[in-house]
Amino acid sequence: MSAGDFLNPIHSDGEPVRTAPERARTELADCLTEVARFPGVDLDTCAQLSQQLVARTFNLVVVGQFKRGKSTVINALLGEPLLPTGVVPLTSIVTIVHHGDVLAMRVM
Repeated sequence: MSAGDFLNPIHSDGEPVRTAPERARTELADCLTEVARFPGVDLDTCAQLSQQLVARTFNLVVVGQFKRGKSTVINALLGEPLLPTGVVPLTSIVTIVHHGDVLAMRVM
């Protein structure tokens, strides 16, 4: 058995093993295809959602009063203390988090 066998596992029927997120993306893509067939559906929106599925991106908006733990909750979801937290308000602007190979922060 090689290292590739662990990185790309295959079922006994020859099909690749898919993770739960991969299965969910496939199911969502199938649902989008079905929805796009309904009359009156905005096909541009379906196309945009399909592109987001392929790109593995989504938008999550977290809003609320200042100093209520929003950044702390996001840090917990990310598993890393990426957003600043403290006694005084620190994230008073729109903050966008992207996945990348290198941990970096850019202020625009």
